[in-house]
Amino acid sequence: MAQDTLELLDALGWTENVHVAGVSMGGMIGLELVHADPKRFSSLVLTSTNAGRSPPQLVTLSFLSRVILVKDPEARIKLIVETLYPLVSRPGQESVCIAANLIVEGKIV
Repeated sequence: MAQDTLELLDALGWTENVHVAGVSMGGMIGLELVHADPKRFSSLVLTSTNAGRSPPQLVTLSFLSRVILVKDPEARIKLIVETLYPLVSRPGQESVCIAANLIVEGKIV
């Protein structure tokens, strides 16, 4: 998938100063992209990912099983957001709280 992405970037003419953000498997692909062509990329942001070389941890499997059992889409999104972006109340981290407030179908989650 990383090679496909590099070929797409070439076709688009994006050969330098590219910024990549990867979530979950996208993070693993992002790591492969930057490893394959480090001079092309200016930044890499990784969220909820790993290097892809180890089995998932028990806490991850537990979380995924809870998410699967939630049938209501809004409740599922709320569970995911609260788990991935927990609200913090430490001085200097107010931006984390702001970033955690996502709008889904016009509602703050």
